[in-house]
Amino acid sequence: MAAVDAQYQQEGPAQQAVGVLNGQKGQLAWLVIIGTWLALAAWLGVRTHFSLAVLPLLLAFPFAFRPLLALANLPDSLSKGLGATKRVFVLLDTPEPNQTDGTQALTDNIADVQVDHLTYAYPNRAQTVLQDVSLQLRQGQIGSIVGVSGAGKSTLAKLLMKWYPAPKGTIAINGVDAADWQTATVWQEINYLPQRAQIFHATVRENLQLGAKNLTGDAIKRVLAQVKLTERIDRMPMGLDTVLNADSGLSAGEQQRLALARAFLHPSSLLILDEPTSNLDVINEQIILNSIRDYYPGMVLMITHREETLGFCDVVWRLADGQLTVEK
Repeated sequence: MAAVDAQYQQEGPAQQAVGVLNGQKGQLAWLVIIGTWLALAAWLGVRTHFSLAVLPLLLAFPFAFRPLLALANLPDSLSKGLGATKRVFVLLDTPEPNQTDGTQALTDNIADVQVDHLTYAYPNRAQTVLQDVSLQLRQGQIGSIVGVSGAGKSTLAKLLMKWYPAPKGTIAINGVDAADWQTATVWQEINYLPQRAQIFHATVRENLQLGAKNLTGDAIKRVLAQVKLTERIDRMPMGLDTVLNADSGLSAGEQQRLALARAFLHPSSLLILDEPTSNLDVINEQIILNSIRDYYPGMVLMITHREETLGFCDVVWRLADGQLTVEK
């Protein structure tokens, strides 16, 4: 998954830029077509004394350019298709989720996470992603793992969440090997916020409740205030009952803040943020970081490549060439 994430981060901005450029080119092309159509209509009108016989020709003229416009967009469509195909093959190479499970139920909050001499390589690959990695994060701390895209930061986070088994080295939660804990009980104590917020085609209320109907309007309003989204939701046509979709008008930063409000609404003792502010402006980034500092009571682990977020953290590790070093 780290390879897929890195590939998306590299290709995503470029594809968005190409899409914007193609949109501008398409608008310009249509302006030229409409201008030509108006000029042709005026010329034919003068030559034919505005005869109705030329009306079918004028109506058909703009549509004659549709095949040419579709052909002009072909390189962009092929580029997106090839990029998607590459990501599918990378995803197919991703190891299967952890199938092993422990016998002990984690009933307490996660108060301590310790990694000792962890080494990891994806199956059927020669390159080692993590080499003899060790770290410790305690209750109340905000930690950060910083490094370039593709360095293995997301892989380490997924190992901590028991998505993959740790073949060499140990990961301990509250002093017990993570392999001995029941996976479902560990996941109940972890909130995971990826780079792209998962927004469902449902109402704002349903996106926050995630099926927990017992969560009241007061609790929802409280978390929306914590992430500075109250006024934005109030401006929506139906407030909390507005259905969200691709055209809902929420910016990337607002979607990420909504996902953070969801995490606040479903308590956990470990919050893992995987590049949560990499594509956000400074204002949205500060709102998210300040909300976490002020309202999240557990430990936080932030995966990032942005150096400017490091001042927010209590402890910082740098991951490069599979090696983890302490910077703060």
